[in-house]
Amino acid sequence: MMLFAIALSLRVFYVLEVPQGKLVGDAYEYDTIAWHLVQGAGYSIEQNIPASKRAPGFPFMLALIYFMFGHSYAAVTVFQSLIGAATCILIYYIARMIYDERVARASGLLMCFYPIIIAYTNLILSETLFIFLFSSTIFLFMKSDYGEKRIFLLASGFFLGLTTLTRATTVLYPFVLALVIFLVKTRKPVLKSAMVFAVFIISMIPWTARNYREFNIILPVCNGGGINIYYTAYMACGYTFEEAMDVISTKYERLKTSHPFCEDKYKKFVDIQLDKVLKKEGMQLIRDNIGRYSLLVVRRPLRLWWSSFSSVLGVDRPLRDYVGTRDYMRISVRVGLLAFHAAVLLLALVGMYKSLQVWKTALLLLMTILYFNMHILFDFCNRLVLPVYPYLFIFAVAGIYYLKDNLSVLVVKKEK
Repeated sequence: MMLFAIALSLRVFYVLEVPQGKLVGDAYEYDTIAWHLVQGAGYSIEQNIPASKRAPGFPFMLALIYFMFGHSYAAVTVFQSLIGAATCILIYYIARMIYDERVARASGLLMCFYPIIIAYTNLILSETLFIFLFSSTIFLFMKSDYGEKRIFLLASGFFLGLTTLTRATTVLYPFVLALVIFLVKTRKPVLKSAMVFAVFIISMIPWTARNYREFNIILPVCNGGGINIYYTAYMACGYTFEEAMDVISTKYERLKTSHPFCEDKYKKFVDIQLDKVLKKEGMQLIRDNIGRYSLLVVRRPLRLWWSSFSSVLGVDRPLRDYVGTRDYMRISVRVGLLAFHAAVLLLALVGMYKSLQVWKTALLLLMTILYFNMHILFDFCNRLVLPVYPYLFIFAVAGIYYLKDNLSVLVVKKEK
């Protein structure tokens, strides 16, 4: 309870002290969809035109809060503070199941005080909900003892469905759970894996059926992958991200004004068609430039995993700009966060080495980190790996104690 109280206090203090900024981009669309749901205008960005480009989990959560408390961003951030604090408790228990009480306590406290995740509490974005649901999935799966406790196994499959409906990046994650079940050589691995897949699919069916009814395609969650494929392919050709996005915007505007999409009854298909066009052209560009694409992918991991994430704190300009204006506060924030994340990554590698001693219990977290590396193929947005940082914290803390214990042994031997 003390851990929960500390985490909640920090988050509530932050959201009360930091004003809510103007909603733009993803936040604007999430908010618009939610408010339209409350007003009876359907799941739409443009009123009464069904949307296909946003996963439904977060907008439905917003809609429930707006239905209960009105169009209140304060209510959203308070609720996110609650589930953010609950996530700290989940990380504590996950760490304790792998290591011991001291690693669990330190990991939970690190999550409590981690400024980036605290800052996301105050944003109308899906990160806080996604991290909570994903952590719940991992906790429940580990609690199931690899499927021996069936109720927890089924619950993990259900929460994974909710997680994927919040962000589609985990749509292939059931294969990770199944692989873990097989690798630890539990009894009846096929049955246990089938149970996870069955509950996961059942939880997704209502939304998939909605998409089929509206757009006449099998779309488990939402579209949008074409954008990532296209700008990655464009960057492989030597262009910048901004230049690729300009091309995408031009294609989108051209589609919106072309026949038949200018007619109201076909407007809902614009995003679907754009996604198809971008996927097709993007994959062709990758095939034509496979060498440069491969080099781009090889260079991405460090950029994907090592970041300051400081844009969420308002430090979003290049570091040279702050050096030029002698803005030492923002320089300190950027450099401090870069140093912190570098230390976490290095210590996490040590912790992963230590985890080989308890590989069965740590296997799921190791596979999770490996799974999220798939983003380097078609995306490099650092926000996509932020949900994995809690597990890097666990490994980093384990690495610290591993080094500390070995250093103590060396000191004792030297004294003898």
